[in-house]
Amino acid sequence: MVDNEFVSQWPAPPAMFSRDGEFEKVPPKAPARGKTYSMFGDVYTTEDKIPDLEESGRKVLFDPKEKRTVELRKLNRMLLNKFLRLVQSLCSDPNTEAYRTEVEDIENLLINMHYLANSLRTDQAHQNVKR
Repeated sequence: MVDNEFVSQWPAPPAMFSRDGEFEKVPPKAPARGKTYSMFGDVYTTEDKIPDLEESGRKVLFDPKEKRTVELRKLNRMLLNKFLRLVQSLCSDPNTEAYRTEVEDIENLLINMHYLANSLRTDQAHQNVKR
């Protein structure tokens, strides 16, 4: 005797997902209509704001009045220079702790470059919309 019933490899869904379930009549929660919302216990904001470097406790290494692309190039040159100093200090005496300041400077440079690159994203989005 052969059964013509369909057999699923997964269990049946819970009753709340079925058409006859009692939970179907409960309407979903309305979306949040404010500037903040809570998700998984954390409060988030809907405002698009890039946090300042000073707020995060970082030193600003570029001039905000200059063009951002020019400042990115300057920071890139500074990064290469710091990296060469780091390699030289590690080659000359790898046991000293002097390399830690170089690593901190490189970290600060990379964060500044990341900040400048993120500030260019709004301009990039506007250019993409114009096309």
